[in-house]
Amino acid sequence: MCRTIRCDNGPDLTSRHFLAWGIERKIELAHIQPGKPMQNGRLESFNGKLREECLNVSWFQNLFDARVKIAAWRQEYNEERPHSSLGYLTPNEFAAAQAAGFYTAVRGTRDSNAIPCPSRSPIPAQTQDGVTINSHIQKCAE
Repeated sequence: MCRTIRCDNGPDLTSRHFLAWGIERKIELAHIQPGKPMQNGRLESFNGKLREECLNVSWFQNLFDARVKIAAWRQEYNEERPHSSLGYLTPNEFAAAQAAGFYTAVRGTRDSNAIPCPSRSPIPAQTQDGVTINSHIQKCAE
């Protein structure tokens, strides 16, 4: 069970009701430092996408309409659209590939994208310059 909720210092998570809810459930509120949104970077990134792709382009007639449109966007975001952090696969494709042992999450110095695992991948993995890893290894061995 969640024991800590990290949140920014905005007015949305500072109401007395929310604070009382946290105290009742023994959940600590951990606020990020003012002016440091990267301390909660994943959420800030998601909030920006939600705002730009759903809230700013939708006209909600009532609360029910808002729930339907946001739920449709959430389903598309979580199940249908490719994510750069998953090697430009949809979450469902990535989960299936990972279950089959084709992908592994590898964090490099430049990014955190998942990359194909060359030993088990049916598709040859490539380096950033477009050279397949197998041919790159062969050139190094020669």
